[in-house]
Amino acid sequence: VWTQALQPAPGMSDAADAAVRGCLCWPSRLSGGKAVAALSAASVVLATVAYVVVRPVPCADVSACTLDVQKEPSSFHTYAVSALLPLVVYKVLAATIEYRTSKPVLHLVPDVRSYLLPGWLLSIIFLVLLLQNVTLLCTWGSGGVLDFVHMVDASTAGLRGPRPVLTVIYMESLITVPMLIVLVGKCSLGRSLDQVAGAIIWTNTYIVLAWCAYFITDPLIR
Repeated sequence: VWTQALQPAPGMSDAADAAVRGCLCWPSRLSGGKAVAALSAASVVLATVAYVVVRPVPCADVSACTLDVQKEPSSFHTYAVSALLPLVVYKVLAATIEYRTSKPVLHLVPDVRSYLLPGWLLSIIFLVLLLQNVTLLCTWGSGGVLDFVHMVDASTAGLRGPRPVLTVIYMESLITVPMLIVLVGKCSLGRSLDQVAGAIIWTNTYIVLAWCAYFITDPLIR
């Protein structure tokens, strides 16, 4: 779908087509680790700029928001941590065994690395999910509210009182969703990294904007 979306539009000049491709597919000029570093840096810059512009209020600074968070049950995160912990251990061990088994032939069969990539990506995804649920479990279990939870004003949300926004979930999505896109695009469909780079940039942009929408008071901009 992304490849078809980059096809030149009818009547578009060569210069305009080149500008669109250069804007949407700038990571395609890079490869391998450099492309990953560029995509990661772009996501960090985007999230930082959004945070500075929006300037959300920490939930810990508002007693009503803190009380609302503490009312939430922590059992869900307890179950999630209990399930994810052995899963992370299993995936890391399996990926390590696969790598050690394939290590003698890595220099003989170049495509072996691509077969090892899904295992390590899944290990990282499950690890990030585990850390997210541990963070939320500590938030509820400690009786306090960490800085990863912010408050949306009642007038902005159209609610009766302040509403907590779990920013840590959006932070997790900025890491795991691009990896899922790589799993589908590169590992499953056989696309190159530069072909999925544009989808990663736009998806992370959507995630950041969805988080920003909580704190924007103007209904038209929201």
